[in-house]
Amino acid sequence: MGLRRGDGAGAISTRKLARMAVVCLLLALTPFAIWTWRNERVFHAFVPLAPRLATDPGEDPHPGWERWMKSWCLDFVSTYEIYWNVPGDTLDVSALPARAFDSPAQYEETAKLASDYNQVQDLTPGIDARFGKLADERINAHPLRSYLWLPLGRMADMWLRPRVENLPIDLDWWVYSHHNAETRFSWAYAGLNALYLLLGFAGLWLRPRFWLPMLAYFVLRSAMLMTVEAPEARYTLECFPMLFALGGVALYRLTYTVCLFVLRAKASAGRD
Repeated sequence: MGLRRGDGAGAISTRKLARMAVVCLLLALTPFAIWTWRNERVFHAFVPLAPRLATDPGEDPHPGWERWMKSWCLDFVSTYEIYWNVPGDTLDVSALPARAFDSPAQYEETAKLASDYNQVQDLTPGIDARFGKLADERINAHPLRSYLWLPLGRMADMWLRPRVENLPIDLDWWVYSHHNAETRFSWAYAGLNALYLLLGFAGLWLRPRFWLPMLAYFVLRSAMLMTVEAPEARYTLECFPMLFALGGVALYRLTYTVCLFVLRAKASAGRD
């Protein structure tokens, strides 16, 4: 760690460390206190943290729908075309990927459920329960897919997807035949994103100061992302300031090594 206790050079006294810890704790808790006070004043409810699904107090979180989405959703396309449109808009079965159905019978069941939903465009308790039942069938039939492969895929999508969702680029950016320029631009963005990740993890491998807390944050953040039903690349943005700093460490070490090699080569040539 960068802060050391003791009496040696550069050390910080235990009392000063304690004061620093108290100040950091107060700075961390103050926004939560203000947020809690605001929610008590507006909603008359004790809500110190934002609800996981960003629901207002008393609002139905639709657990059946959420579980069903989680049983097949893998990328941002499904988040944009399906998850964000329900409730309040139609559910187009033709827009669902093949992985949303395990059999022709399940397709028919899903289509009937979507038709019933489209009549009211609301997740009533009955419709939500039917989505939950359908989700349970899928999860019980393929537990490894539901609890491991899909969460890992969603996490990978959030880390590796080119961050072009706020640009005028189609969601199917990888289909070169549809839009050549957009596909090339998106792949370039994906390459830039991969470069940041590689440089960041190269810097982490060098174990600079605070490398262990940063590694712990990356691991915990990724584990949290595996619980998300509908992936969005913005959920990884909090990690990039640390990746930039670690990438700088890696580039410094690379530059230092190259320069040292060149200087030694010139010195050796001069002696010859």
